[in-house]
Amino acid sequence: MSVSRFISFRYLLSNKKNIAFSWVAILSILGTTIGIATMILVLSVIDGYQTELRERFTAVSSHLVVYSYPHGMDNGERWSKKLIDFTNGEITATSPFIHYETMAIKDGMMQALLIKGISPRERNKIQNFSSMVTPASAIEELQKEVDSFSTTQSSTTTPSIILGRGVISILNIKIGDLIQLVRPSDSKLIKFKVVGSYSSGLQNFDNRYAFMSIHQAQSFFGMGSTITGLECSLAHPMDSISLADKIEAKFSLSVKDWQSYNSSLFEAIQSERAVIALIVLIVAIVAGFNILTTLFVSVTQKQKDISILKALGARNSQIIKIFLNQGFYIGAIGSILGMALSFVAAKLLQTYKFIELPEPYFMEYLPISFDLSLYLTIAGIGILISILAGIYPSFVASRVVPIEGIKGSRMTGGE
Repeated sequence: MSVSRFISFRYLLSNKKNIAFSWVAILSILGTTIGIATMILVLSVIDGYQTELRERFTAVSSHLVVYSYPHGMDNGERWSKKLIDFTNGEITATSPFIHYETMAIKDGMMQALLIKGISPRERNKIQNFSSMVTPASAIEELQKEVDSFSTTQSSTTTPSIILGRGVISILNIKIGDLIQLVRPSDSKLIKFKVVGSYSSGLQNFDNRYAFMSIHQAQSFFGMGSTITGLECSLAHPMDSISLADKIEAKFSLSVKDWQSYNSSLFEAIQSERAVIALIVLIVAIVAGFNILTTLFVSVTQKQKDISILKALGARNSQIIKIFLNQGFYIGAIGSILGMALSFVAAKLLQTYKFIELPEPYFMEYLPISFDLSLYLTIAGIGILISILAGIYPSFVASRVVPIEGIKGSRMTGGE
C-alpha cells in the first residue's frame, strides 16, 4: 500500500481526536449506500418488468401472426407451405387459429370473451401452450375433438372450452361446469363444458381469453373450413420485423410481429426508465455533495498534517492523492454496501411478493431482474461521483502553505 493510500485510510478511522470527522464520513458512506441501492433497485424493477412483460407477450402470441381480415384464409395447409417456402425455412412451424369475440353467460352473469380456436398439437410446435393450462387433461380434451372431427367430420355434442383464470374467477366457475356462449350468427345460446383454466400471467389476457378446438370454433362461428390466420414461429425471432415486411409486400395478407405488440407500451417503459434513472442519479449526486462536504472537513482538520507532510518533502500530487483516495474509499465502501443492500431488498421482493400490482400493469406482482452488469455499472457511477467530489477539496489541500497551515491550525485549535 502506497503512503498516500495508507494516510487516506488512516484519516477515515476513528480516534479520540477525529471522532467527529469519522461520524461525518460514516454518514457520507450511508448516503452513498442508500443512493446506490435505490438506483440499482429501481432500475432492476423496471428491467425486470420489461423483460417479464416481453416474455409473457411472446408466450401468449407467437413470433409472427399472418392473417386475412375479415374474410379469413382458405386452405391453411397450402398457405403454411407457401410461407415456409417463401421464407426459405425462416418460419419453422405454423399453427392455424380462429379469433372471434362473443359473450359468455353463467348464472345470469355475462362476460365478454375473445375466443381462440386452436389445434393444441400444432400450437405446441409454436410455443409451450400446455404449460399455461391446468389440468393437463384439458389440452387432451381439445385435441380429442380435433382428432374426432378429422375422422367423423362432425362436432362434439357438448364441446369443451378452456377459460382464462380471470374469467373463471369473474363468473365463479369450477372445472366441469357448463357455460353458455352466444352464437353471433343467430344469438342462440350454445352450451360448453369448462375443462380447464388458462393462466398466462397477464391479467388482460386471462380476464378475456378462452380456447376451444379449431373445428368447434369454425362450426360455432359459421366459418366452414376458413381460418382467421396462421401463427408462426421463427428461427431468428429478432428478424420478425423485416420478415413481416417481406410477407406483406409479397402477399395480400396482414402480418403482425411480436416486436410490434404493445410497442407503445415498451416505448413508454423506456422513457419512464430514463426519467427515473435521472431522478435517482440526482440522489446519487446529492450523496456526492455529502462527500464533498466530508472532504472539506477533513482538509480543514488536517491542515497541520498537510503542512508537516509538505515540510517533509511531500509533493502537491501526493497531497491530492490522499484526499482523492479518501473520496474513492467512501465511494467504494458505499457502493459495495449499496449493491449488497439492493440485492437483499430485491431477493425479499422476489421471494415474498408483498407488492401487488393493479390490473393496468398486466401482472400481479413486481418482477425483479438480477443483472450483474447493472450492479457493476451503478457501483462504478457511484465511485466516479465520489472521486469527482474529491477533486476540489484535494486541490485546496495541495495549496496549503506549510507555515500558514501550522499557524491556522493553532489559531483554530487544530491538532
